Amino acid sequence: MNIVYMFQSRVTGKYYIGSKTECTVIDGKILDNKNGKFYYTSSKSAELKEEFRLGTMNLIVLEENINRDILLEREGYWQKHYNWESNDCYNRCDASELYTFFKKNKTEYKSDI
Repeated sequence: MNIVYMFQSRVTGKYYIGSKTECTVIDGKILDNKNGKFYYTSSKSAELKEEFRLGTMNLIVLEENINRDILLEREGYWQKHYNWESNDCYNRCDASELYTFFKKNKTEYKSDI
């Protein structure tokens, strides 16, 4: 399955929104079906990695079974919905790069997909 997910800290409330293809959700974790390992994020944030190490992150699946062609668009929609510019968002840099991609490709965000 392809998903858009949010990991949210049970301690600080900070969150990370991303997407993953070809995965299964098992006991609040994302299993990468391609390599059989659990997947967390592609973020390089040391603070976020520490949250995972401490076990304080909660997985919330925002959308599932998304067509791969619109997966990044849906990820961008949710980042915008939860205000990626907020200090509570761990992936501010990633989201800003995603918005640059959409702007360059003149893609609109659609909330009704």
